[in-house]
Amino acid sequence: MKNCIVRILLLTGLCCCVLQAHAQGLGSDLPTLSNLAFGWSSASGGNPAVDAMSVYAPNMLCVTQAGYRAAGEGFFCRLDFGDMRVTTNQNTALAAVGAGAVRLAHFRYASNKAHDLPFVNAVSQALGGVDASATLDGETLELSYAQPIGSPSTILGVSYVPIDSSNSKLIAPETGSISDGRYRGTGGGRVGVLQTLPHGWRIGANYSYLAGSATATFLAPTNPPSYMTQTDQYLTRKLDLGLAQQTTPRLQCYAAYSKTVASGGTLAAYHGEITAFGIRYQISPALMTQITASETNHVMGLFWKTRYGQFSILYAHRPIPNGEDYLGKGKGLAGVIDIAF
Repeated sequence: MKNCIVRILLLTGLCCCVLQAHAQGLGSDLPTLSNLAFGWSSASGGNPAVDAMSVYAPNMLCVTQAGYRAAGEGFFCRLDFGDMRVTTNQNTALAAVGAGAVRLAHFRYASNKAHDLPFVNAVSQALGGVDASATLDGETLELSYAQPIGSPSTILGVSYVPIDSSNSKLIAPETGSISDGRYRGTGGGRVGVLQTLPHGWRIGANYSYLAGSATATFLAPTNPPSYMTQTDQYLTRKLDLGLAQQTTPRLQCYAAYSKTVASGGTLAAYHGEITAFGIRYQISPALMTQITASETNHVMGLFWKTRYGQFSILYAHRPIPNGEDYLGKGKGLAGVIDIAF
């Protein structure tokens, strides 16, 4: 099961940086910011204290601790901002290995060609009124392992990211590509721990590190037009903390804090923070609901559990209120299918 809230809220605060990157020359910041918003650090996000198969490595042991030896998950999400539609999908496979479990996750995202967005209009004006549109896409591959350390109540997990890439393109009918950006991760990983405490309490923590390089080839506004290339190195570090308590047999309350620090290019040092609170309520043995809130956003989910898996649907209202001046008001809808054997 995927907790969608952190993934779709990571764009909050990024939009100002996107506009700044465009205004300063459509450089390599754009594919990097696209990666921050939709790539690995957000795709694998969630609450490190809440069970989920496809988020942080320690949390995936909920599958084997429930008695299953193998599992798979298919995740699909659509985010809408004005005329930009971003679709994401993730396929995950998990298998028990000794006392622990190994997991392989493949994630993709892609947008349509969007014209009527505030940040695209800002680029158009900066280039003298050129009609512009934008597209984004990317891909991530993650390999994870987790197992109990010392006792079943303490779980340690690690993840390695051999592939993490994002592409951005700004297009004008008159000139073709205004800016063609490519971000490629050069090394990334994560380490985390999940601790179960008395009285239904759980705490989790994860630290993520990702280094990468981005190159942008863009059209200089000269006569005749000329193309220039810019390459920069980037570093992203992320800390995630989670706290949860099984308050009653049917009710679980939780909170999560996430801080992302990214540097390189013209970003200098980008700091993004998210604090979210939520509840899970077991309506019946087969049906559960979930509500997660962060600032003025909220995500609602409904989960139907069967003997061999789970079906989930989640809806996000105004996923990035702080970025509405740049992307407009948004919404998101996600569906998840889990199968376990």
